[in-house]
Amino acid sequence: MDVRYFNRLDAKAQAPVAVIGIFEGEKQLPAAIESLADSLGDSVRRVVESEFKGEDGEWREVTTEGARFARVFLLGLGKTEKLTADRARRAAGNVQKKVDGLKLPAYVSYVPASLLGGSVTDTEVYRAALEGMCLASYSYRGMKTDKAPAQVEKVHVYASKANEAAGKIGQAVADGVNYSRNLINSPANFMTPTQLAEAAKKMAKEQGLKIQVWDKSRIEKERMHLLLGVAQGSVEEPRFVVMEYGKPVKGKGPLVFVGKGVTFDSGGISIKPSGGMEKMKYDMAGSAAVVGAMHNVAALKLSGHFIGIFAATENMPGGRATKPGDVHGSRAGKTIEIINTDAEGRLILADALAYAKDLKPSAVIDVATLTGACLIALGDTIGLMGNNEDLMARVKAAAEAGGERAWELPMWDEYGEGLSSDVADLKNVSGGRKAGTITAAKFLEKFTDYPWVHLDIAGAAWIEGNHPYYVKGAAGA
Repeated sequence: MDVRYFNRLDAKAQAPVAVIGIFEGEKQLPAAIESLADSLGDSVRRVVESEFKGEDGEWREVTTEGARFARVFLLGLGKTEKLTADRARRAAGNVQKKVDGLKLPAYVSYVPASLLGGSVTDTEVYRAALEGMCLASYSYRGMKTDKAPAQVEKVHVYASKANEAAGKIGQAVADGVNYSRNLINSPANFMTPTQLAEAAKKMAKEQGLKIQVWDKSRIEKERMHLLLGVAQGSVEEPRFVVMEYGKPVKGKGPLVFVGKGVTFDSGGISIKPSGGMEKMKYDMAGSAAVVGAMHNVAALKLSGHFIGIFAATENMPGGRATKPGDVHGSRAGKTIEIINTDAEGRLILADALAYAKDLKPSAVIDVATLTGACLIALGDTIGLMGNNEDLMARVKAAAEAGGERAWELPMWDEYGEGLSSDVADLKNVSGGRKAGTITAAKFLEKFTDYPWVHLDIAGAAWIEGNHPYYVKGAAGA
């Protein structure tokens, strides 16, 4: 979708349709666009003054005659005091979906300007609104052969120069999220470990990142025996990818992102139930998040030193597959007894986290669709765990600012007691079904000795129902 900005209210209208937001209880146009009233015509003024309530999500079309726009749509923004950045994101996403549904090729949006003047800064409003607009415009066609339904091709957004710059940041962030969504939505036979690595290479070339892609031979040399153990049941070879942006900062290690990249998860020998297994293509959403994050780091030209790594493999029940009871070594030197082959994500992350230690990081954040238990416990909220209170607080605040809720779960020592094994240093699962999300994190913790946060996105990575700025499928969490 092509987004154009204009900064004069008297600029010539570039589309016959306009959308304006109205807060609940307001009986006139928002202050930022008040001077538009005369050019919108009496019918719009009458509806705003006497009929439109402005309740959250309220939607009303006003037909005009001889006015600046042939059609004006009013969106209810709810109560002014409840405005947050994410409500701005949701409002703009709602508009985008509604206008897409009308099959209009273009529209003029005054919605971000309508939101100004509250407790949220102007730049936060514009950034969030443009994120919502661009996230909501996303669609994935995949291998469909029929003609794509009509969607908005162009939107004109009223903004000052400063707010235009903020809006473009929102667009860039949404671009990275949508890049991740494309990777996740791709069928597993089109997104193998090799193809995922190639997609990362393409992105790195476009954004000016350094990148290394390790094949099976290099992975063997790097002693990543857990990654190799998960991969051995598949005919597809594993890959390990290292992306880098920026230069080392004296006295400070890089910020490292680590992603789980299981491009299809059958569960291995501990095979999953067949119902819903087709969605297990999304088990590489953590690696896609790392690719998207590195895309955005480069696109926004952030200062600092960033490294994104991910391990990619399939988890299949082939003749050479790891069996329950098998023991594998690891890059960290620890031996692991495999109790459940469907607890494979923590295994490949363990090797990746061990490699992250070599990078002498200032902090490490791993992202993974790790446990179904997180989905049961928190729904579509991200499970947040780690070993550094300050880092966890900063990540949680960043999640809130980005419209992604994260909730901290306790990492008490008792949760790791069930990981001891009779035949190896560790088991990959603890006994029983209690606290599965936390015990998985306690396993990962064994491979860290640096500030670390673990994000379990099992419930947040995939959307099933209606959402203001997401569609069914990958969320790009």
